[in-house]
Amino acid sequence: GVSVLSEGSASFSTSLDQAFGFVIDLNTNELTWYFYNIKLFHWNDDVEGGWDARTENFMTYTHPYIFTVNVDLEAEFETKFFAPWDIQFGAGENDDPTALVGSATNSGDAVNISNITTSGNYMVTLNISADYATANYEFVIQ
Repeated sequence: GVSVLSEGSASFSTSLDQAFGFVIDLNTNELTWYFYNIKLFHWNDDVEGGWDARTENFMTYTHPYIFTVNVDLEAEFETKFFAPWDIQFGAGENDDPTALVGSATNSGDAVNISNITTSGNYMVTLNISADYATANYEFVIQ
């Protein structure tokens, strides 16, 4: 959203804990904000529906820059972390797409993560750098 800045005592509250970004333009007296809702996408390209049959698992935000989700994942499926505003964490050139604990790169060119060899319930943690360029992740079977 966008708001015109003026002196006052109004408060700002949120409906859920998430990562916010703020831009204050003192020349125009405007405050612009955005937020990141990271989701873990999980799908199988080799079955009917493929990408269109994906699950989108909302991740819970914890300050600073940590997102988690406890989710059932299927072996041999593809995985990627997505959010609006050009966030797409996958395996970059120097990342291992088969690692259960590894690094990810925010890029449209990053490949899917294909690290689940045993179906089950996983605790997934994504720890993002402050500039949202890279992240570390961990998939732990429960």
